[in-house]
Amino acid sequence: MSRPSFVSTIAALRCTDPRFPWVHPTEEEDDIAAVLEAIQDTHQPTADTPDHRGRYGRCTDCRRPWPCDEWARGEQLAITWLGRGADRHNAHAQAALQRGRTA
Repeated sequence: MSRPSFVSTIAALRCTDPRFPWVHPTEEEDDIAAVLEAIQDTHQPTADTPDHRGRYGRCTDCRRPWPCDEWARGEQLAITWLGRGADRHNAHAQAALQRGRTA
């Protein structure tokens, strides 16, 4: 499995569905999406393609070698929070199935 992109993670954390009122971001998920947006907007590599050493230059914000620590932290947040969001929605679906079976 590849790492999730910030764009896909932000979209998933802010997912809503008018057909299912329980599908909406928690306050914490919305905050994490805002943090990921800030990291994505400010921390970018100085080059789009790797140089002869396979490096993408430096971060445009902190000037550290790419990928910088802040970008790595954002990737870890994305992985963690996509998992938590999936677990929350799965638990709700399982509970709904259980209610349907006992009715």
